[in-house]
Amino acid sequence: MIFTQANEHATKFVAQAKSRVESLILVAVFSVVLILCSIVTLINCRSDRKIVSYENRLASDFPSVELLSSCPSNYFVGIENFISDRFCFRTNLIASRNWLLYSLLNSSGNDKVILGRNQWMFYGAQEALLAQTNREPYSPLKLRDVAQSFKAKSEWLASHGIKYVLLLLPEKGSVYPEKLPHSLSILPGPSRLEALQNEIAQNRICAYVDGKAALVRAKSPDAPLFTKFDTHWNAAGAQCVLSELCRSLELSLPALNKRIQVVKGGDLANMIALSAMFEEPLPQFDFKQRTAQTVLFEKPKAGDPLATNFAIFKNASAANNLKLLLIGDSFTRTLMPYVSEIAADSTFIYTRDFDTDKILRSQPDVVVEEMVERHLFDLPLERAPEFVALFHETTNPHASIGDSVGRPTFANFSEIYELVDFAFAQEPSGVSVKVLWRAKQPMTLSGNVRVELYDEQQKNCIASVCVAQDFLKRHVRVSDCWLDTFYVPLKSPSDVRGVNLAVTLIDDKNKMVAVAAKQTLEGETKLILPLEQADSDSKFESLFARKTMRYAAGD
Repeated sequence: MIFTQANEHATKFVAQAKSRVESLILVAVFSVVLILCSIVTLINCRSDRKIVSYENRLASDFPSVELLSSCPSNYFVGIENFISDRFCFRTNLIASRNWLLYSLLNSSGNDKVILGRNQWMFYGAQEALLAQTNREPYSPLKLRDVAQSFKAKSEWLASHGIKYVLLLLPEKGSVYPEKLPHSLSILPGPSRLEALQNEIAQNRICAYVDGKAALVRAKSPDAPLFTKFDTHWNAAGAQCVLSELCRSLELSLPALNKRIQVVKGGDLANMIALSAMFEEPLPQFDFKQRTAQTVLFEKPKAGDPLATNFAIFKNASAANNLKLLLIGDSFTRTLMPYVSEIAADSTFIYTRDFDTDKILRSQPDVVVEEMVERHLFDLPLERAPEFVALFHETTNPHASIGDSVGRPTFANFSEIYELVDFAFAQEPSGVSVKVLWRAKQPMTLSGNVRVELYDEQQKNCIASVCVAQDFLKRHVRVSDCWLDTFYVPLKSPSDVRGVNLAVTLIDDKNKMVAVAAKQTLEGETKLILPLEQADSDSKFESLFARKTMRYAAGD
């Protein structure tokens, strides 16, 4: 009996000891792994700022000490993001998680990657999603303003002897809506892209190439024009649109040999860290004879490893002397090698800015601006006034011409500008304001205009916007007139007829232009106009009735 009890105690002791050893080993192994991960993470933290490749961005910086005093919560969030971006095995862990979500739940694990039918993937960023489902169409006023900015570009380039061609491209889901998931409903009616193209065609705004129509015509079940696992078109889609561009410019396509190559992944597959998991056969086109020579190929920007920032090609064997400048987004990358073969001199700038200085330095014959559909939802603020002709021109360019529109001039800003007329229209989320200006002397529109809404007592500013007079910085002559349109958003829109409109002109040296008028505020620099003086919404539309003038470079 005693022997049996002793044996049981011994067995129990050995089991407990074994359990303790196993626990110690487990703790030791976990500690070693944690220490190793911490060491690797610290090494990553000490190294140069790295690129988070599957998200196509730079890793977060360590927050500044100033942020600790100004906003402590954001400081500690910044530290968390800094360490998280550099955590050991982060990519492997995210890839494993996304693989489980994809395999078990048919989910991408990333809000910006939408899984469609038949393994097709689509870009799910807000702008792309709105474009592919026809959400948020243009209002008539916004459509006109956007079209006006393209018209201004075309006229400004024409005044410098340069042709302008707008190349509008659709989203992947706009060409292949049948591949979108069933959960995404497409609203009826014209999309922003279609509405803009109709506006451009009906009013002859500028020369343009309809990329969507070309791609839809060439669409075939056996030969996709977009890659399944990427946001962009493939070489066949690029060739399809290139042929339309060549037709528009009266150029010949280069001779090419087609082949099929199996390609792994794409930017969408890379965004969920599963590029190695997906592959598809894609068309590739090789030149029968490559004649273009690379003069300059600027390195990509950090954080955008796939993009070419700047490139120049020369082609002595081209059948023309054309100097072509192509500016646009990431879709230009596929076009770049082919376009370099069709022009004697070609320059490519990866940008969404219409940089007038860079354009003039390039001295092109043709500027092709490429824009994909989603960027119609986040266009840079390119305000371009519309040049108009008044009904009755004055014989004295320095005299007031307010009477030519049936009322006295509202104000003169120094001896430079005359504010001839204004009108407003209330909208659901703000106020649209039109201001008619006249130049009293030759000048360049290189300053800024600030438009503010004040309460009835003219004490409190309700809302304001400050924008460039003209993003093209065009030159105007004496008596040139132009129509500005401003949209002022309001947090709680209501009847604004008792509200006062304040207009401030700021020159290119950041100095306010003095106002010569009775109703002013803050030291004769800010013109106050009660909105009651704008008769009605019908007047707002009547200002559009004035004959528009084609811009000509000033003297």
